[in-house]
Amino acid sequence: MNPIMNEIKKFLCAIQFLTIIKLKSIEWDEKFTAKSVAYFPAVGILIGCILAITYFILSPVFPNTITAVMLIVIEIIFIRGLHLDGFIDTVDGLFGGMNKEERLRIMKDTHPGSFGIIAVVLLILLKFTLIFEILNLNQDKVSIAILILMPTLGRYAMLIPMAIQPYARNNGTAHWTKFVKFREILTASLFMISPVILISVFLNLKIFLLIALIIALLIFSLMLSKYIASKIGGMTGDTYGALTEISEIFVLIVLLAFVLCL
Repeated sequence: MNPIMNEIKKFLCAIQFLTIIKLKSIEWDEKFTAKSVAYFPAVGILIGCILAITYFILSPVFPNTITAVMLIVIEIIFIRGLHLDGFIDTVDGLFGGMNKEERLRIMKDTHPGSFGIIAVVLLILLKFTLIFEILNLNQDKVSIAILILMPTLGRYAMLIPMAIQPYARNNGTAHWTKFVKFREILTASLFMISPVILISVFLNLKIFLLIALIIALLIFSLMLSKYIASKIGGMTGDTYGALTEISEIFVLIVLLAFVLCL
């Protein structure tokens, strides 16, 4: 296959895996899906651009409360609630089980438990509050830049844990993550350079501040994945979804703090 077409196919595979978009031309293959993670941040940029366009359309018409809610709803619909579902199952398993086997069994249960429901309500409330405060800054460039960075860095945060953490089950929907190598992380990092530079200009931040944010996020995601792995013997598809959701909150908190303090 032509190298360029192969890279395009990887990008389309990442879109199909992470969003509601389904492409008949992309067939499931574990090793190829593992290679497609190089484009997970690129899909994050796509999601961010959709959020930015939504903000651009809604903000002149509706108050910030409604705009913030709609941004969250649009993101959930576009990614078909994939990461939120993983977040619920992860919280249920970690806090509802007494040992590795029990935690993994609870996480596999399709019925949400009380721990997961409480946690996801608090997560959405926190995300709403952060986005609402960002919109209240009344700085369009800042809002757009943060709305793009949030999903981009959220999906970037899961890549290194994929490469270093074992898969916790003998088999499962995310069993393919065992094939992820540091080569894919390097490719994803190269794709991050241009948007990070552009957004640093939009936010009137020195680029080293955004690089510091990325480094802090990676350290945070490594620590969180290490904690999760200590409880269940590795990572699963659910825990990667949880990692993405929590990383988005981390990004929103840090960027809001940057903008308010500088």
